Amino acid sequence: MNDEPNFVRASMVPMEWTVECPVCGAAVSVPEVEEDDAGIWHAAREHCIVECECGVYIEPYGANIIECRDPPWRQRRW
Repeated sequence: MNDEPNFVRASMVPMEWTVECPVCGAAVSVPEVEEDDAGIWHAAREHCIVECECGVYIEPYGANIIECRDPPWRQRRW
């Protein structure tokens, strides 16, 4: 049996600030998020690794909340 910790990457769910564990499917909360200049939300640097109950360590990556605010038919076209 391998005693090494498992590390994976997963995209954050916009507006919920969770990641879905790719191993067991559980929703793992990302404790702090911050927005960059491009409008992409990321886990705050000091909280960039979260641990799932199944023992997997997850590195969350960005979520663009602009894309989920309005459905495409409600977005303005200039």
